[in-house]
Amino acid sequence: MMDKNKQQYQHRYKRGQGGFSLIELMIALVLGLIIVGAVINAFLAMSQTYKVQDALSRAQESGRFALELVSQELRMAGFTDTAQRALIGYPQVTAQASLPSAVDDQVNDAVTSEMLFIDTHDSGGGLALYVAPDGQSGISTLYAGTQALVEGVASIIFSYGLDTNNDFQVDRFAPSSTVGIDWTQVVAVRVWILAVGGERGAVDTAQTLAAPFAAVDTSDRRLYQAFATTIALRNALLDKP
Repeated sequence: MMDKNKQQYQHRYKRGQGGFSLIELMIALVLGLIIVGAVINAFLAMSQTYKVQDALSRAQESGRFALELVSQELRMAGFTDTAQRALIGYPQVTAQASLPSAVDDQVNDAVTSEMLFIDTHDSGGGLALYVAPDGQSGISTLYAGTQALVEGVASIIFSYGLDTNNDFQVDRFAPSSTVGIDWTQVVAVRVWILAVGGERGAVDTAQTLAAPFAAVDTSDRRLYQAFATTIALRNALLDKP
């Protein structure tokens, strides 16, 4: 009787030490891989979302700050002598080539955008607004004269509102490349700023930008955002006959 009980106990003991079968191990391994894959995918998605949000925040900060600085300068244009021109615009090809000495002294030689030059007739100087790579970081930056102001500005474009009949209204807008602009007729400036944020690959695909930045290369997959405003030249309007 004791031998029979001993055999039954040994049989139950051996069954308790049996472990998992190969099928059970394979199922557990597959489930583990699924869980790990889901966790990795969630992490990657969160990481990409963070990159996009960070890039968007940087682009918005740069764009809004740059637009405000340019607007402030334009609101003051013509305050010294509104009987003369308040400003003059140069297309990119001209800004990179020969310029009047008073303007050339205000420009970084690596300028990559068109340029607006605000005259100050009392001293014979002026202030140039344009985009160029920062000399130290190489990041595309908004410049005022030779001073770097706002990083992350990829491009800037100006269009000039002309009052051709002295009625205090803009009759037409003309780009700086227009031949024969009478700069004394400029009473408003429309400004477009293209800001960029984030590192390369911050967004999944290259963006397709609308005019006037449709030709900008976005293959680096950084995040680009355009800003625009129109500023009336108050001093020029005050001096209208």
